Amino acid sequence: MALNISNRFASLDESPSPAPKTWSHKITTPIAQPFHSPDIIHVGHRLALTDTQFRTPVKRDTSVHDLANLPTAKALQEHTGGNIIVSPARPAQEDTEVRIETTIAETMSRMKKEMREELRKEVKADIKDGVAMAIAKLNENLRMLSKAHGIRNVEDWCINRMIELLGIRDDETITTADVVDQFLKSFPFGGITKGDIESLKYSKGR
Repeated sequence: MALNISNRFASLDESPSPAPKTWSHKITTPIAQPFHSPDIIHVGHRLALTDTQFRTPVKRDTSVHDLANLPTAKALQEHTGGNIIVSPARPAQEDTEVRIETTIAETMSRMKKEMREELRKEVKADIKDGVAMAIAKLNENLRMLSKAHGIRNVEDWCINRMIELLGIRDDETITTADVVDQFLKSFPFGGITKGDIESLKYSKGR
């Protein structure tokens, strides 16, 4: 006869029990979509320089390369900088436009550079003119000084010659006017006037 003995301590068995089931729920945040309203429109803005808009006659189907090198467009680019854009990028048709795309910052930078260059030229020209005027004035002063120096040398020679003829000693104190007066009283003269000789008394260099 078989005996069926149950284990009353089965609940104390140390074998691992299955892990409990876990439940996960992923929470997603909806991405905010821009608000669109049939009553709202977007208005564009741009700066249009009316004195830089030109029209140039060209042959139909002129190539994009030739359009980008039109003299008017190149001249405008030289002043403003930027890039030449042919739109649409195809041979010339009625709707073709050749424009210059640039920024205010680049345009202002080029304007400042050109202004600095003009000012540099003006200042350089003013300095050059000023130096030329100063040199001319210096030359005139030197010419006048040389002339005055020559006159003074002639006057000194005349006075010294009079002193020598009058026999005036070096240690005698006598004015130039007295020398002239004594000479006029003592010697006859010719070829010049009395006034010419008397002018030695009033020389500005004395």
